Amino acid sequence: MRHKYPQSIACLLFLVVFSPISLFAATPVRGSSGNGADADAATWNLLGRSQTISLAKNGKQVTLRRQIVCLNEDVEDSRPNPDLLRTGTCHSGEYIHIFQFESNSTNVAVTIGHIVTDFGSLQNYGVMICDNNNPPMGNTLELCTNDPTETNLPDITVSLAKNAINFAVPNFPSYPKGINNQGRGLTLYVIVAQKPSALPIQLPTVEIH
Repeated sequence: MRHKYPQSIACLLFLVVFSPISLFAATPVRGSSGNGADADAATWNLLGRSQTISLAKNGKQVTLRRQIVCLNEDVEDSRPNPDLLRTGTCHSGEYIHIFQFESNSTNVAVTIGHIVTDFGSLQNYGVMICDNNNPPMGNTLELCTNDPTETNLPDITVSLAKNAINFAVPNFPSYPKGINNQGRGLTLYVIVAQKPSALPIQLPTVEIH
């Protein structure tokens, strides 16, 4: 399986890439259980899944849900001696922003913008997969794509700019609904390392084209 990536990022290279990169075959895919298990959700689930909102532009329409997870399972409020100045943050300043989409539209460009860190590694973005639903090591409390074998991922391409990432999605497969808080739909993630301060939390924007 290709979805097991390290739990921390030592550094993010400040590199601007403009050419498209294929996300199919060598897909950056991360398993949701690598972000934490149900039993310790208080340590990683910073902001639970949002209500569904609709985005529309140029005749295309998608629905979107969001969630924020602490990459290092270090929700400040869950620590033995939390720093009150960091309440409501990931202590390390390393956040996973998760975006789940459903749509009948085709050839949709999804742009995640206002990102505080440039991209230099494929580990920093990709598709979040529901990879383990079995307690105590599984994760059913995080948005993810219910395609554990990775056989129905669309042929996404991506292009990067200084503070934005563009996912060109040819189609949105109709995935089965996950359990508990996994939701249903194509789930993308972006990892942001806010250095040196965990605050203020930078909230990426989402647009479609």
